[in-house]
Amino acid sequence: MKKRNIQFSSENGQEESIAQKMERNIRAQINKELKEEYDQKKQELEKKYLDQIESLETQYIERKKQLDSELEEEKKRSEEKLSQIKEEKKLEIQKAKEEVSAYKEDKLAEIKQKEEKLSQRIEKANTEIELTNQKIERENYNSAQLVASNERVKKLEELLEVYKSVLKKLTKKEMTLQELYDIVGENQSSKINIGGEIQKNNLYNNGSVFEQTNTGSWYELGYINLGKKTNNDKSNFTENKNLSLLSHYPAKSIYSDGILLEKGEKINIVTARVHSKINDTNIYKFFTDSKIISIYNLLSVANFILHIHQTGLKPTDNKQERGLKLKCLVYSDKKHKTSKNCVFKVNEKNIYNLEYSDDNYINIGILAQELYQNLNCSKKHISPDNIKKADNIAFSRGMQLKDNVEYLKIISPIANNELEQEK
Repeated sequence: MKKRNIQFSSENGQEESIAQKMERNIRAQINKELKEEYDQKKQELEKKYLDQIESLETQYIERKKQLDSELEEEKKRSEEKLSQIKEEKKLEIQKAKEEVSAYKEDKLAEIKQKEEKLSQRIEKANTEIELTNQKIERENYNSAQLVASNERVKKLEELLEVYKSVLKKLTKKEMTLQELYDIVGENQSSKINIGGEIQKNNLYNNGSVFEQTNTGSWYELGYINLGKKTNNDKSNFTENKNLSLLSHYPAKSIYSDGILLEKGEKINIVTARVHSKINDTNIYKFFTDSKIISIYNLLSVANFILHIHQTGLKPTDNKQERGLKLKCLVYSDKKHKTSKNCVFKVNEKNIYNLEYSDDNYINIGILAQELYQNLNCSKKHISPDNIKKADNIAFSRGMQLKDNVEYLKIISPIANNELEQEK
């Protein structure tokens, strides 16, 4: 028998056999069943998942509520504990403050008590020091006065010898008062080492400036050169300039042979215009009646130099006709610096050997300014008591040097030959 093969048309128009169709139907049925089973399983799983999510959410909410409650309780407990701690610390701090305050008050009272005791001791010590200083000052003053008296006695003895010589001359011939004065004046001038001829001022006849002394002795401080004589005048410092210079001083301070630059309680400073025949120059020499002067005494010298500038005097270009020189012992409690023209050498406490030399100036006004600055002798902002104290100490110390010859060799006077050597 011949085998027959039945053919069916498929959906895509292709022919398929019964077996292929059955296979396709079976596969479709299986796929359907699998899909239904998958959908059922999916629904079951989705339901289970949703149930689990709902359960978890419920658990989360309950747990969150529980944790929030526990956290709130813990927060309350912590706040209560913190509040308690704060209160305890506050009490401790307050107690510490009270203890510190009490300790501070005790210490302040103790310190105040110590300060009062120390102040009393300092006051007592200052009183003792002041009494000691007063005693020393009185002793120095008495010593100075004794030495000064001895100097006056010596001067009177020397003057007596002068009068004896005058009397001898009087027994031989008649003498005028002017001749007598000239004899005495010559004798006095030789004692202070004038070193030339004093240029006298005929407008003032109130005696000699060298009579204004507290010790009976004079010591040279230095000089300023005014230059050589011009024409018939013995000085280029004309009469008009001289009058201009004198106008800066009261009439009672002007004498026929000089100017009283400063009249202190103990120390005097004077100046005299001298014509040196050795080098034919005219100079103003400065003198003092104390072996040691105060630094403030030199202010009168600096002011005098300034007054010379104010007269209009101009120095020449020739160094031989100009120059300023100072050489003396100075007492000062100020600080001093050594410069090119000004040298301060310390001899002992507050006692300086001062040397000042300048011949390079072309303007006397600038010279005066440099003198103020280098000497540091200004009295500005210095109390009168301190100035008086310095004057007294310098005078007393100077008197104590009367018996100390070796010490005095430090300030040898400026002789005429020294002037010549400096040119």
